[in-house]
Amino acid sequence: MTTLVQARVTSEDKIKATRILRRMGLNMSSAIKVFLRAVVIKKGIPFEIRDEDGFTPAKKTELLIALREVGQNKNLIGPLRGKKLNAYLKNLS
Repeated sequence: MTTLVQARVTSEDKIKATRILRRMGLNMSSAIKVFLRAVVIKKGIPFEIRDEDGFTPAKKTELLIALREVGQNKNLIGPLRGKKLNAYLKNLS
């Protein structure tokens, strides 16, 4: 049994995606089926989601926290603390 899936996307994204998929030998419907099947198999999004700057949500949050702390003159050595910092410094030599 099949069911209808509809999604609203920008015309620009649809046109660009259609061209890319056509070069891959897929149509939009087939690509969506492949994506949804991969979601089911992986039990989540089958790829890492990144913003336009290439950051994952976790990395972006980490970066924003670090920038805020630097602005407050706190944690100037970043996420490398304690044993992690010692291990990092040891690997430099």
